[in-house]
Amino acid sequence: MKIIDNNNLIPDKEILKKIVREHPFSKNLDSRINTLIIELLPSQATSETSKLNFGNNDVILSIFRTTPEKNNYKYILYHEFGHIADQFNPEFEYTEEGMNSLTNNEKLKVEELWNAYIDARLNDKNLLQVGNNDNNMWGTINGKPQKNSI
Repeated sequence: MKIIDNNNLIPDKEILKKIVREHPFSKNLDSRINTLIIELLPSQATSETSKLNFGNNDVILSIFRTTPEKNNYKYILYHEFGHIADQFNPEFEYTEEGMNSLTNNEKLKVEELWNAYIDARLNDKNLLQVGNNDNNMWGTINGKPQKNSI
C-alpha cells in the first residue's frame, strides 16, 4: 500500500499503517489497497470520510488538519477503514450500482445504519471511542446529531 499525503496531514504514518494492516474486519486490508491518498477536508465538512475506487483499489481518506489531535483519532481511522473493509468483503454485498440507485434520503439512511453496524463491531473489539463532542449524543437523524434525552 502506497501512501500519498502531500499536505502531511498524518504525521505518524506508522499508526495509520498498523490500523490498516491489523484492522479487525479484514486482516489483509493493507494488501488490498493499492494507493492510500490522504486529503484535507473543506472547513464546512462535518466528519472524516473514506472512499474506495473499485477500478484501481485506491482509497481516499479525507480528514481535517486537526484529526490526528483528536482524542478518538485511532477510532476515527478504524471506523473509516471499516467502510473500506466492508466494501472489499463479498459477503457484505456492497455495490456502487446499488448505492447509486438510491435516493439521497435512502443513501442517508443506509449510511446511518452502516455507521451503527461498524461501531457495534468496533465496540465488540473495545475499539469504539466517542469524541469530546459526542459524549452526549446517541445518533444522527436526517444528517444531524441528536442528543440523548435520557
